[in-house]
Formats: sequence, C-alpha cells, structure tokens
Amino acid sequence: MESPNHRPMCHVCKHRMALAWISAGERGFEESAFECSTCGRTEKISIEVDPMMSDAVGWLTGELKPPR
Repeated sequence: MESPNHRPMCHVCKHRMALAWISAGERGFEESAFECSTCGRTEKISIEVDPMMSDAVGWLTGELKPPR
C-alpha cells in the first residue's frame, strides 16, 4: 500500500512528480494523479483508504444516533 504522501519518480526524466488532483475511485480507493513539471508526463495511482483512519470522522461524533 502506498502512502497518501508518496510522490512517485517520473519514469521518463527521473524527477519527482507533483500531485495534480485526487478524486474518489472504486469503493475504498482514491485516484491520485501526478504530473511531472519537467517533461509533462502524468500518472494515475489508486490508493487504498481506510475511512476509520481518516480525519473525516465527523459522522462518528455527530448528533445522529441509531434508532432505539
């Protein structure tokens, strides 16, 4: 599993690629696109996400409660 902070190396010019965008992928995954500022190459990577390890846990601590 790759970390969300992972910046891959460009296979063409061997420079670090910058994160261009992130979007939702298949269930449990995010699609990250990286772009090389040197040669313009782009690469898409699917990264597994665990919603329980996310900073977005507001729904767990919100006022919404299960029915009694």
